[in-house]
Amino acid sequence: MDKPLYIILRRTPTSIHLEGIAPLREAQCIGLLLKAANPEATYIAPPLMGRCLAKFGSKILRQFYWDLSGKEAPETYPELLRALLDELSVRDVDNRSLRSLEAAVETAGISPLDFEPKRAEPSQLATPKEKKPKEAKGLGHTKLVWLIADELKQKNGGAMPHRKVIIDACLAEGIKQGTAGVQYAAWKKAQGGS
Repeated sequence: MDKPLYIILRRTPTSIHLEGIAPLREAQCIGLLLKAANPEATYIAPPLMGRCLAKFGSKILRQFYWDLSGKEAPETYPELLRALLDELSVRDVDNRSLRSLEAAVETAGISPLDFEPKRAEPSQLATPKEKKPKEAKGLGHTKLVWLIADELKQKNGGAMPHRKVIIDACLAEGIKQGTAGVQYAAWKKAQGGS
């Protein structure tokens, strides 16, 4: 059985360039050698199948198709993807042996860890902001629950009224129990209650 093939691409913000086609392990070694030669460049190696190029926009893929074939790109995106796969599938596969590529990587003293993305320290990670529910807008039932709850809190001397009291007042106004319950919870959270 043939090994699945991967396309080695150099990616820039506005384009992609074919660097080679090889089986996975060979593609990884080629990627390491390319990255060592040009550390500022970004290399990716998606599998040569299905929608491997679907993450790229139409403009980039049209230019890539032109660079590969010298022909105008098909009009629709699915046709463009199909044409690119067809064009890539007839390209020569890098025929260097895995052993020779691994030796070149070892001789160059390259470690895959040299190119691992830098992980942020926990102290550098953004702390998630606590979302505070926003007051309901408009004059629908959602807003009415908030108004009823505010009114009952005011009548209760500023103390938080019991949930059942607010829900019963909402039901008396024709508000569905589910709406009243959800909006009561949001209102209570906005008041600083849990």
